[in-house]
This record gives sequence, C-alpha cells and structure tokens, in this order.
Amino acid sequence: MNLPNETVKWGLSVVTYETLAAIAAGIAFVALVLILMGIKENKIEELRFPWKVSWLFMTGILLAVPVILGLHLEQPLRSIFIFLRANPTSPMPYGVIILSLWLLTALYGIYLIKKNSLSEKNIKGLSILAAICGILFVTYLGFLLSVMNGIKLWYSPLKPVQYIVSIFGVGSAVIFIAYKLAEYRDAKTIGRLAFLMMLGVAANIIVKAVNLLHGIYYSNTPGFSSMGMGFTHIGLEWLLGLLLPVGLLSYGGGLKGKIPVLNLSAVLIIIGSFFEKYNLIIGGQLISRTGYILQPDKQHIWGTEAFQALGGIALAVFFLLMLFMIVPPKNYEDEYMGSVSGNSLNQ
Repeated sequence: MNLPNETVKWGLSVVTYETLAAIAAGIAFVALVLILMGIKENKIEELRFPWKVSWLFMTGILLAVPVILGLHLEQPLRSIFIFLRANPTSPMPYGVIILSLWLLTALYGIYLIKKNSLSEKNIKGLSILAAICGILFVTYLGFLLSVMNGIKLWYSPLKPVQYIVSIFGVGSAVIFIAYKLAEYRDAKTIGRLAFLMMLGVAANIIVKAVNLLHGIYYSNTPGFSSMGMGFTHIGLEWLLGLLLPVGLLSYGGGLKGKIPVLNLSAVLIIIGSFFEKYNLIIGGQLISRTGYILQPDKQHIWGTEAFQALGGIALAVFFLLMLFMIVPPKNYEDEYMGSVSGNSLNQ
C-alpha cells in the first residue's frame, strides 16, 4: 500500500478539519445511543425533536469538513479526482468514499426532515448508518497517523482507538449545547447526556493513560518541555478538556441545579478536543524521532493556515444557520411540547 507522504505539512486547517470530523462523528454516535434507548423504552416519539436537532448539527458541521480538506490540499477538486480515479493501493480514496457516503446519509436525513416523512425505521436506519460512517472515518484518520513511522507521536497502533474514544465525550457535549440552544428541557434525556459526557471523558483519560504507560504518546518526548508545550498546550488539553470536566460532572446535587455546571463542562470538553488535535497534529511535527524539538529550519511552519482554520469554523456555523433556516426548529414545536410534558427541567 502507498502510505501517506510524511513530508506534507499538516497545519491548523488539518487540526480544525479533524476536530470538526470528530465532533460530527460523536454527534452521530451519541444520537444513535439515545435513539436506541428510546426504542427500548418505547419512547421513540419523545425523541423525534432532539434527534432532528442533533441531525441538523451533525450535518451542518459535516458539510464544512470536505471544504476545509479542499483548502488544505490547495486543490479543491482533488478530492473529486481521488474519488473518480481511485487507486486501491492508496489509503486516500477510502477516506473520500466514507466521507461521501456519510454526507449523502446526512443530506438524505435533512430531506426526510424537510418533507416531514420520518418513520421510526428511517430514524433508526439513518442513525445506524451515520454512526458507522462517523466511526469508520475517524478510524481512518487515526490509521493515517499510525502508519507514519517518521513522526514519533503518530506512529502507534493505538491511534485509531484514541480517535474513536475521543468522539464520545465531545459528541455528548455538542448535543447538550444544541439541546440548550433549541430549548429542549427533557430531564431524562439531559441526565443521560450528562452521564455520556462523563463516560466519554473518563474513557478518554484511560486511553491517554495507556498511551503514557506504553511510552508512545507524550512520554519520552523531552521536546515538549523544551518548547513549553508541556505547561501550555498539553496542560490545556489535560486540565481543561479532561480533569476539570470530570471534577465538574462529578458534582452532586439535583439535575436542575447542575445545568450551569453541565454548560461549563460541555464547553471545556469541546475546547479540550481542539487542543488534543492541536497537540497531536502540530506538536507531532515539531518533535524529532529521538524525542527532541526539531531545529527551526526543520520545523513545519503552518503560518497563514490559521485563517483557514477560522474560516472552517465560520463555515460550519454558516451551514448550521442555513440548515436551521431551511428546516426551522419552530416546525418541531408540537413534538417539543409533547416530549417535555411531565418531565421538564422547568417543573
């Protein structure tokens, strides 16, 4: 198999691209978990509104992913050529195929929402397919790193596992924020999201701890401390994205009183997800095979890609706004009122 080119510079646009892909995959997986719980309890109708909100957020974020990838490649049409002229010995076409299938699934779901023709079978089928595509895509991204033996922090068989586990917490966090913005207040569903956030962050900590013990993640890389990343960027990933959310989510008391804590935890988890990808993608390219920081003339310089990264985030927000205009939440008002009756945080 022709492996990825290890001399390619991966900058902030790739960090944003992988962060948004992880968020979209997390939303797809967590939405599936909530739907399966609803089917088991024969309460699928109560979850129609939150499922639609989740699907809109997943689709809006997902639509920005291929655009950012095209900007990174500096040849927006290259992804199309990769798809049409697929080389089975290269890993690139497989990612394009998975992403294309995921996008088609997401857009078909939007079409059904717009036509108001969603059945329980449609919801379950779409949720399963989107979750499978999301997990396959982040696994693919982790695989691309794991085969690059020239970069110390990437060359690890645990990278795909790390990528998969990292989506659970951030997916729950984004869905929680989406529900808040849509004013969805069902106590049972919010409680489940809080539990899934806690579970996702705890699992992420365990995987990172295994990486540390295995000596292939941040251990044996003195370059991090020499360039200050151990206290700054990595500190933000661990403190803000993992340890602080675990402490906040462990806070006792009733669910209604924990809502501000859950809001803060969700925001911190999302910030931590970005710094996780930043440390891995950017930091990995600054560390030599021996674990020390590369000389300035040997480093990958990402410079103006910061504007592409900000543009990618703005693009995701733009797609979200467009989708909410095409399929406005007010169309779900009847479902919303039925779903929260007798089980609202406001009661």
